[in-house]
Amino acid sequence: MAAKKQKKKHTGRGKKKKTEGLALKLGIGMAAVIVVLGGVLTAMFAYNSAKYKDHFLPGTVINGTDCGNMTVEEAEAALSQQAAQYQLEVIPKSGQTGVVLGTDIGYSYTSDGTPARVMEEQDGSAWFGNHGEKAFSLEEGITYDSEKLKTVVESFAFLQEMIQPQNARVGYQEGAFLIVPEQEGEAVDPQELYEAVLEAVAEGQTQLKLEETDLYLSPEITSDSEELAQRKAELEELVSASITYDLPGDQTKVLDKETMVNWLGVDENGGYYYDEALYEEKLQAFIKELEYQVDSKGKSWTFNSTLHGEITVSGGTFGWEISNSQELEQLRQELASHAVVEREPVYLQRGNDTTENGGIGNTYAEVDMNAQHMWYYENGVLMLESDVVTGKMTEDRYTPEGVWQLFFKQRDRTLIGEINPKTGNPSYKQPVSYWMNFTSTKMGIGFHDLKNTYGNPNRYINYGSHGCVNMPKENAEKLYELIQVGTPVITYYPEGYTLKS
Repeated sequence: MAAKKQKKKHTGRGKKKKTEGLALKLGIGMAAVIVVLGGVLTAMFAYNSAKYKDHFLPGTVINGTDCGNMTVEEAEAALSQQAAQYQLEVIPKSGQTGVVLGTDIGYSYTSDGTPARVMEEQDGSAWFGNHGEKAFSLEEGITYDSEKLKTVVESFAFLQEMIQPQNARVGYQEGAFLIVPEQEGEAVDPQELYEAVLEAVAEGQTQLKLEETDLYLSPEITSDSEELAQRKAELEELVSASITYDLPGDQTKVLDKETMVNWLGVDENGGYYYDEALYEEKLQAFIKELEYQVDSKGKSWTFNSTLHGEITVSGGTFGWEISNSQELEQLRQELASHAVVEREPVYLQRGNDTTENGGIGNTYAEVDMNAQHMWYYENGVLMLESDVVTGKMTEDRYTPEGVWQLFFKQRDRTLIGEINPKTGNPSYKQPVSYWMNFTSTKMGIGFHDLKNTYGNPNRYINYGSHGCVNMPKENAEKLYELIQVGTPVITYYPEGYTLKS
């Protein structure tokens, strides 16, 4: 029987021996590397420590010039070259960059010993831990003309084009007040800019970015201003009244905020504010405008005459007249109380609320002085006509043209003329049965009865009255019964007239 072959048992000792050998070799290798690296570092440290005894450390900047790894002499040469080629760019937020050329401001460098002093104070062995920039400024080495620099700065194009900041303000749009937000703008104070440029030049800077400075002007009033909110509220209240005027001829005129907003002050940026003097001026101008639209007293009237068709007569006392002082006072009170009302203006005198017959209406008395005849119409119907005698054609006695209105009428009155200074007596005393005054002159002119020669159209020229319209008694009585106070009276010379002295 054949014998069994035994398997060989592995213990792992051989593998372990191989691993230990590899580790030993690696350790020896690393040690060698460390020794070599240490030597290199030691050599490098010694080299650099020696080098930076007479060379500037990296990151050394003198007056804007990078002098790292330079000797004092090389730094002096670099500073001289930098001065010869110096320029500073002043960069605004927008617009053309401003440039300061050294040649324009007499920029030059003369050594003041700063590089040598920096070198003396430098710790050369600190090169290993040296990080970042170390800046030094020349004390006296750089010279330039500050006045020339100021001239250059003032010529920067962006200074002429810069947009000024705008304060928040109270605006008015689409019938309402609102707070318009502030605008930052892109403006700088020229003097502060000059001072910043002056400092940059002194330090040898080559760029000055204005956006990184605090030179830009800011609005003084912002939209969250309590004062602005209060102003808005006050303005809203100031224009809150509404007055609707009922005017002659079915016309109306409205005074409300759309008009009153124009009574406010507006600054150059469109901000609204209350100015008492301006407001009062506009208020009174509004009353004048109202008077211009309404007042017709003493103006020209065009009507259909009996014998000559349509003619125009000026003067007289008939028509509408607003009381300026009373209307102004009432309006002030209504605006102060923020009233909303509809009313007529305050009148001194009322006219006829009609547009017929040029605004005179169809009830009136008409006196044609050239024809020496009168007519009385009531609602367009002729109620009476009569021959008359009007004033003598002298400056002191003629009957004036105009559209008047009957002021009053009276029975059994004695008309008294002006006092004659020579005699001390009135120029006349004339008892009349029917007196109808239609002028506001001192002595008064009107219709009245008087025995006279009627029917001669030229009698008035030399033998006329003292200005009144004389009528036969029976016709004066009829007119007295017909005509009412306030009725228009038209007197005119359709063919013209000439006065004697």
